[in-house]
Amino acid sequence: FVIGGAQIYAQCLTLADRIYLTRVDIEVAGDAFFPSLDAREWREVACENWPAADGHPAHAFVTLERRGD
Repeated sequence: FVIGGAQIYAQCLTLADRIYLTRVDIEVAGDAFFPSLDAREWREVACENWPAADGHPAHAFVTLERRGD
């Protein structure tokens, strides 16, 4: 697992064959983000969506796998 900033993610992304990603439906101020992923290289294999509740924003737990074809 990689926990880091934008540069750490970018450096390690080439080594990954699976990504466990949490998408949060909220706008935040910031200047460092997870790199954009090329849909031609990755496919979504699982997605668990959670609606907004109790003051928490909607979010999704997504699993992506690198395409091998």
